[in-house]
Amino acid sequence: MLGREIRGRVSGLLLFAFFLLFHLRYLVQRWHLFDRVARLNSLLITLTIILFLSAYLIRKRAVEFPHGFMETGYPLVCAALPLIIYHNVEILHYISTDSRIYSPLSRFLGLYRHHLLGWNLCSMTLIIAGNLITLSGMVFLKRSFSIMVEARAPVYRGIYAYIRHPLYLGEIVATVGVLIFRFSIINIILTLLFVLGQRIRAGIEEKKLIHAFPEYLEYRRKTGGFSPKWPYYDNRAT
Repeated sequence: MLGREIRGRVSGLLLFAFFLLFHLRYLVQRWHLFDRVARLNSLLITLTIILFLSAYLIRKRAVEFPHGFMETGYPLVCAALPLIIYHNVEILHYISTDSRIYSPLSRFLGLYRHHLLGWNLCSMTLIIAGNLITLSGMVFLKRSFSIMVEARAPVYRGIYAYIRHPLYLGEIVATVGVLIFRFSIINIILTLLFVLGQRIRAGIEEKKLIHAFPEYLEYRRKTGGFSPKWPYYDNRAT
């Protein structure tokens, strides 16, 4: 089991190190094009990725490990979907505007500055709010973080006293904001798949946690999955 724990830790470190380098490279290339709000949001994303990366250095050992595609490969697919939504429009940069396929492809992928649904107050608010939710969730989750479905010590304090899946909620909110910013047919489809995928993923994780930590069932009964359950129950007292 220790060998499996080490392999998971190393693979996670490598994955997020690559992601961080990719993100920083993108920022270096595009920073001069961003306004102040976009720069603030980029810094929030950078900090969140660093927390993801550092979590693999300090996280607790798993009580139960993932098994099968739905607990190993499926979570990776869910995690990759927002990246595709964020960056699929970059394909247009490699195609000449005079090309016959540019116009239909731009409608399919969406334009960086859509004339109706561009970088407006709605998308800006959703993206920043979503990344703040994700960041706040990661601050408390830290040593129990994992992409694959593993049972580590559950967290009941901070934002987790209100909702069980703040990371997924934050990612969904931010992704909807990106959808407004980069509105397109493919991004509508990918966003719907992402929302559905995260709900399924959350259910799989909760079954794992209930099996490993029976008290999690009571926590689930008294808290909301993606929004607070009212009347509010203070899990910090448990």
